[in-house]
Amino acid sequence: MSNSRILIVEDEGIIAKDIQNTLNRSGYSVVGIASSGEEAIKKAMEIHPDLVLMDIVLKGAMDGVEAAEHIRDHFDIPVVYLTAYSDDTTLQRAKITEPFGYILKPFQEKELYTTIEMAIYKHTTQRKLKESEQWLATTLKSIGDAVIATNVNKLITFMNPVAEALTGWKQEEAIGKPLKDVFKVINEKTGKQADDPVAKVLSEGVIVGLANHTLLIARDGTKRPVDDSGAPIRDDKGKIIGVVLVFRDITERKIAVEQLRASEERHRSVVDNINVGIALISRNMEILALNNQMKKWYPDIDISQKSICYKSFNKPSINDACLNCPVCITLNDGEVHESVLDRIADNKVRNYRVISSPLKDKKGKIIAAIEMIEDITDQKKAQEALQRSELKYRELVQNANSIILRMDSQGNVTFFNEFAQQFFGYTEDEILGKNVVGSIVPKTDSELRNLAAMIRDIGLNPEEYANNENENMRKDGERIWVAWTNKAIYDKDGNIVEILCVGNDVTERKLLERQLLQALKMESIGTLAGGVAHDFNNLLMGILGNASLMLMNTDPADPNRNRLKSIEKQVENGSKLTSQLLGYARKGKYELKHINLNQLVKDTSELFSRTRKDISIYLELSPDLFVAEADKGQIEQVLWNLYVNAADAMPGGGDFILKTFNTDHKNMKGRLYVPKPGRYVVLAVTDTGVGMNKKIQQRIFDPFFTTKDMGRGTGLGLASAYGIIKGHDGYIDVESRKGEGATFSIYLPASEKKIAKAAKITEKLLKGTETVLLVDDEEIILDVGRDLLKAMGCRVITARDGREAVEMYQKNQDDIDIVILDMIMPNISGGDTYDRMKEIKPHIKVLLSSGYSIDGQATDILNRGCNGFIQKPFTINKLSAAIRQILDKKLIFRH
Repeated sequence: MSNSRILIVEDEGIIAKDIQNTLNRSGYSVVGIASSGEEAIKKAMEIHPDLVLMDIVLKGAMDGVEAAEHIRDHFDIPVVYLTAYSDDTTLQRAKITEPFGYILKPFQEKELYTTIEMAIYKHTTQRKLKESEQWLATTLKSIGDAVIATNVNKLITFMNPVAEALTGWKQEEAIGKPLKDVFKVINEKTGKQADDPVAKVLSEGVIVGLANHTLLIARDGTKRPVDDSGAPIRDDKGKIIGVVLVFRDITERKIAVEQLRASEERHRSVVDNINVGIALISRNMEILALNNQMKKWYPDIDISQKSICYKSFNKPSINDACLNCPVCITLNDGEVHESVLDRIADNKVRNYRVISSPLKDKKGKIIAAIEMIEDITDQKKAQEALQRSELKYRELVQNANSIILRMDSQGNVTFFNEFAQQFFGYTEDEILGKNVVGSIVPKTDSELRNLAAMIRDIGLNPEEYANNENENMRKDGERIWVAWTNKAIYDKDGNIVEILCVGNDVTERKLLERQLLQALKMESIGTLAGGVAHDFNNLLMGILGNASLMLMNTDPADPNRNRLKSIEKQVENGSKLTSQLLGYARKGKYELKHINLNQLVKDTSELFSRTRKDISIYLELSPDLFVAEADKGQIEQVLWNLYVNAADAMPGGGDFILKTFNTDHKNMKGRLYVPKPGRYVVLAVTDTGVGMNKKIQQRIFDPFFTTKDMGRGTGLGLASAYGIIKGHDGYIDVESRKGEGATFSIYLPASEKKIAKAAKITEKLLKGTETVLLVDDEEIILDVGRDLLKAMGCRVITARDGREAVEMYQKNQDDIDIVILDMIMPNISGGDTYDRMKEIKPHIKVLLSSGYSIDGQATDILNRGCNGFIQKPFTINKLSAAIRQILDKKLIFRH
C-alpha cells in the first residue's frame, strides 16, 4: 500500500472530507485540501505533493482544468481528475492537460486506489525515461564534445556543431576536405605540427590520443588547448572504413585546474585561520598535522618529532589515551564521534567539544582521524543560563494563580499546572493524555450547548476562541465557569501542534450577572403588574362603592338585594386577584406582625389535607423555630399558592413534606441571589409530583406563566408568592428535576421579638357630621366617594388633583376635619400634597387611599405623620371605621 502524499482540490467541504477519509484508509497521506484553482496552485508550489486529485468545476475565476495545466507545466506533478462531469466538451478540455487519470463521481474506493497507483507509477516511469533520455543526450555531448569523422583517405565525412564551433568550419564546407586542412594541431611548447592521430589509427587499428600541450588552430587563427582521441570505424565484418576523431576544448579545464590549486590554498588558509582547532592523528596516535589554532593553543608541539596526542594535549602529560577518547573510538570503528572535555587554560576550566571523523584511503581503509576541537565555554554558559531561565519559567507557570494547560488540536491534555490540578481535582498522572471533554469540560453545559463541538472547533480555529467563557466541571462533578485565553502553538510548517489555554474562575461573576438579570426582569414585570393592579382596584372601587350605596337603600325583601350582595362578593374576588398582582410587585406588605410560622403551617396544612385525602402530608417542624416578622394574611396566601401548586403536580396523589428550620446567610451559598447577613426562618415544601425541567424553572415565578390548560389557572399564584416573599426582604427558590418532584424553599428574616396578639377592629357603619376633603384624580372615585361620605352623614368637598386640593384646603382649613387623599396623582403626588397641606396646618388629619398597598410610598408618607391608610376597593363600613379611628386619634391601617 502506497504512502504517497496527495493534495485534494474540491470546493465541497463534506466531499473533500469524505475523500480524505477514504485516502487515509488506503494508506495515503493527505497533505492539503484546496477549494479553488488558485489555492490549489499555491499549495502545490508550497508542499509539492506526489499527486493531485482535481475536481474540474470549482468556485472562483479558475476551474480545475486551468489549475491542472498550470501544475503540470510548472511543477511536473501528476493530476487525476475526480469529477461528476463526463460530457465531450469537458473531456476534450481535460485531455489537453494530459491527465494521469479521470474518475467519475460517485466512485468505488478500489477504483480510486487503482487509479492513483497507476498514475503514480506512470508518472514515475515517464520521469525515469525522461531522465534517461536527458542523461544519454548529455553523455553524447560529453564524448569529446566535438566529433569529426573521416574515410580511409582522411577526407572529412561528418562534423557535429561543436566541432564546427571549435574549427570555424561549417560541415557543408568541410565535407570532402582533407582532415589536415580543417583540424590543424600544433605542439603548444614547440609550435610545430603535432602528430596526425588519424594516420596512426588507420595503420594500427587502435584508439589513440593526442600528446599533451596540443593546440587547435581554428579557421580564424584562434588557438585553443584541446584533448582528443581517435578510434577506428569498422563495418559489420570488422574492416576499418574510417576514423572518428573526438576532441574537446580544455581551456576551462586548465582554468579549473588553476582554480583548484588556488582553492586548495584558500581552504588551507581557512583551516589555518578558523577558531576551531584541527589536528590529524595517525593510527599510532601520532600528531601528523595541526592548523594554526591548534598551534596557538599548543605552541610547544613539533609535529616533526612524532608527538603523541594524549601526551602533548594534556597538561600535565599522561601516559595513556584519554578516557572515552573520540579519536580512539573513530580509529577503531570508522564512525564520527563527539564528546565534551574540560581543560584548564589560563588557570580557568574551559569546555571543549571534540569531534573526530575518519580519514580513509581509496580502498576504505582507515589511515588516520581528523580531530576538530571547539571552545564551547561561552556557549555552554549561555545554554546553562537558558536552562535556568526555562526552570524559572516553569516554576512561574507551576506557581501561577491561574489555570494553565496545553492540549493538542484534538483536545488531549499535554500540560496541566499545579493550580489547575488543585482547581479541577486531578493529579498530573490522572489528566495528562486525557481529552478535556469528559474530564474538565462537560459534553454539554447547563443550557445544552454542545461543548464537545466547541473544543473540536478550538483545535481547528483557535483564533475565533482567543477569549472564551464556558462551563467546566471538577473531578467531583461540580460545575464552574472559567474565562479562557487560548493561543495556538505552531510548528515550523505552520501547522497547529498545541493550544495554550490560560483560565480564571468566573463562577461568582457569572452568578452575579444571572442575579442582576433575574432582578431586572422581576423588577420590570413587577412594575407592570403593580400598575395594572392599581388601575383595576380603582375600577373595583367604583363598582363596590355604588353597590354599597344601593344596598343601603334597598329593602331586605327586595329581590335585587341578593344580586347586589353577589356584586360585592365578585368585587371581593377581584380584589384578591389584584392582591396577588400587588404581592408579585412587592407592593402588598400591609401589616407586619410577629408570627409563629409553625402554627401557620399546621393550621393551613390541616385544612388542605381535608381537600386532598389522596395526598399524605408530613410535618417536620423545628421546635425552636425563630419568630418571623411578616403579614400573616400574605404568608397564608403564599402557603396556599404552594399547596395548590403541589396538588396540581400530584394529580394521582403522593407525599407532601413541610419542613421548617433555622439557618443564616452563611448556609445560603450558590443561589441566584446574595442573601443579606443575618438569621432566617426556612420553610421547605417538597412534593413527589411530576417535577419540572430547567426551562420551566427559569419562568416559574413569571406572572401569567402557567403549565395548566387554558382556563384552569391564572399564572399568578407562584408569581405573587415570589413578590410577597421579596416584599418581606426574604427569598424563594426552587429545586426540581423532570419526574422527580420539586422543593420550594422560603427564607424569611428572623426577629428577636415575641408574638403579640392582634387587636380586633369593628367594621360596623359609624356615622358622623364632619367635613371631609376628598382628593382623587379619578372622576368615578370622586363621585362614589362623595356619595359614600354623604351617606355616612358627612359634608364633602372634592378636589381632582394635588394642586386643587392644596387650594381648597387653604380656603377651608378651619372647616375641614379630615382629608381622604389619593396617593398616585398627576402633577403633584399624594406625598407632596400631604407635605404642602401640613405646612398650612401641622396637625392636619389625613387618611391615605390608594389602589396600591401600604408598602413603599404609602409607608414613607405615614412615617411623616399621616394618620392612616385604606386600600381600594373598600366598603362604606370600612371607610367609616377608618375615619372614626383617625378622628378619635387612633392610627389605623385598612385593607
